[in-house]
Amino acid sequence: MKEKVKIVYYCDYCKKKYFIKSACAKHEKHCTRNLNRICGICGNTNISDIIEKIKEEFPFEEHEGWVKWKDKELTQEILLDYVEGCPACALTIIRIAFKDLVSWINFNYKEAHTKYWNERNAEKNYYPENY
Repeated sequence: MKEKVKIVYYCDYCKKKYFIKSACAKHEKHCTRNLNRICGICGNTNISDIIEKIKEEFPFEEHEGWVKWKDKELTQEILLDYVEGCPACALTIIRIAFKDLVSWINFNYKEAHTKYWNERNAEKNYYPENY
């Protein structure tokens, strides 16, 4: 019989587990539940300021698993405008400010991610004019 004892590292924000300490540290720096994160996609570091603006402009009441907007409703398009289209920053705002209530705006991370990179790649000119 073999017995192994392994050290397991857990993210302080989302409780994801790792067996390698450096991998966990790297994850924590970019974790979408970390208020002081550095976005791995756009490099944004001021999520807390954006969250405060959104909470002021879009007040809400939280009920059991859903959100009721007081004045106007926050949509996926408006949220993405606040973060210049970055899907990871939008997901961070949802996870921190609205406690994972993703269904309130039908946020589709995969769609937003694809759109973000398609727009960024269209801006780049990969080939010279006389190619």
